[in-house]
Amino acid sequence: MFVTGKAKSTRGNTCVQVFVSDKGFVYCFLMRGISGAEGTQWANLAERFIGLLKSGVRADLRDSNDPMVFWDYCLERRVQIMNLTARSTHKLGGLNPYTATTHEPADISNIATFGWFEWVYCLEDRNSSLHQFPHALSVLGRCLGPAKDHGNEMAQWVLKQSGQVVPLDATAPTSS
Repeated sequence: MFVTGKAKSTRGNTCVQVFVSDKGFVYCFLMRGISGAEGTQWANLAERFIGLLKSGVRADLRDSNDPMVFWDYCLERRVQIMNLTARSTHKLGGLNPYTATTHEPADISNIATFGWFEWVYCLEDRNSSLHQFPHALSVLGRCLGPAKDHGNEMAQWVLKQSGQVVPLDATAPTSS
């Protein structure tokens, strides 16, 4: 279990519980407080994956110089990267953990298109009065990773200039 007392996220999370299957599929459960679910038979494996996740999150936060309060978005993105990356483990049989666990082909387009805390253009929220066809307003924001179960598969958490984090359909990185 990864716990931080110093960096409460924008969603109020202070810790995360990580579950790892025998095939290396990682699931993270963001929490606002500590529960007593330690000492299971998979604890050592989970601790190893927590170390890998922490080093990846730490590198992303340091390289992008973004505020620490977005650590939970970064962690969710890192978990997706870990699940969709092929490893040379005999149990996986040449597959990535996602495909080996769910028996469905993995789609990396929502994590490969946008980098962590990258500037992106996206269309204004559909509920906004500014979002009217054909003159939808493109707004500039920072990409915080894929927004699972919010909109389409390419929906991303976007930090808007107002400081609000919303799931939007990011249209393009600013560098392209």
